[in-house]
Amino acid sequence: VANKSGQVEYRAFITTALPKEKLPCEDSSGVPLGDGSLCGGIQIYVFDLITGDQKWRFQHVYNSGLNNIPGSLALIDVDQNGNEDYVVIGDMEGTLWLLPTVPDYDKNSTEDVLIKADSTFTNLTSGIGDVITDINPLYAPSRDESSCLLYPLSPDPCYEAGHDQPIGISPTVITEGGETKLVWGTGGADWASDNDYFAVYALDITAVDVYDLPNKKGKLLSKTILDQGEKIFGGITFSEGSLFFGTVFGNAEGINPKDDIAVSNQGNIRGIELSNPSNSWKYVANGKFRGSVFVSRGELYATTLDGQIIDIGDGKFNEPSALSWYRLKNWRKVNDLQ
Repeated sequence: VANKSGQVEYRAFITTALPKEKLPCEDSSGVPLGDGSLCGGIQIYVFDLITGDQKWRFQHVYNSGLNNIPGSLALIDVDQNGNEDYVVIGDMEGTLWLLPTVPDYDKNSTEDVLIKADSTFTNLTSGIGDVITDINPLYAPSRDESSCLLYPLSPDPCYEAGHDQPIGISPTVITEGGETKLVWGTGGADWASDNDYFAVYALDITAVDVYDLPNKKGKLLSKTILDQGEKIFGGITFSEGSLFFGTVFGNAEGINPKDDIAVSNQGNIRGIELSNPSNSWKYVANGKFRGSVFVSRGELYATTLDGQIIDIGDGKFNEPSALSWYRLKNWRKVNDLQ
């Protein structure tokens, strides 16, 4: 990154949950309730790789006791000059956070050292000195989506209180043609309900002003609803204009993978055209997909939790569109996990 003096620094960005003992639960304005209740949350630590010094930290306390380790963050080089501009991460409440890699929310020409966020998501950024007490997220279903009317009978793209969209994966960053887009999927948590509907989101952040959220928060391109109970535990792959990923029904984060497979061993491989999400396909597989899929020369490769390698493609090494004819070419069991 380029620091406030314009000098290049090498930094490490690390995501964690809150400490094991959690923190006091807060009201929507970030004030501790004082009733003894404890809540989980999310943190980002940033260190100088050369000196080991901590540069800054971000912290947000959830509205519940959930304290899962979040998915990995992603770094964004918007202008493609070699210096990372933003860090983006999703949390267990389905909220997406975008922060500058060298934050200066109070515009005092020095880097902020502590950044916090409450649960209002619409307040003006506030803080004293290099301690920022409240910022707003890039995207929050509770703020940016209309309320559901018939959930779960009609799982339209909407927000239903108490049915969070946990983000357990790193967002996929797409930078091309002078535009920057983010793609992420939800449901990647061991507690995510099999009765809920999770989704794949695509957001254009080309015009985002990270210091003026939510006023300049970008444009939601699509929210694609998955089947009931279908969850995404692996990152989404972007190739030739389409999104490719594997999914899971049931759990995929148990202590012993054999237990997850014994209860349920079903998932899908999906392809969605980014510019036209209705142009999509689904392959129903006898297996769960915990990692990302790999796409190369018209072939898609995915590995199931029980060790099967599935290859989908037309065999001609031409990148197919999302609705092109496809077939399962072969599979190989690597480990039977017995």
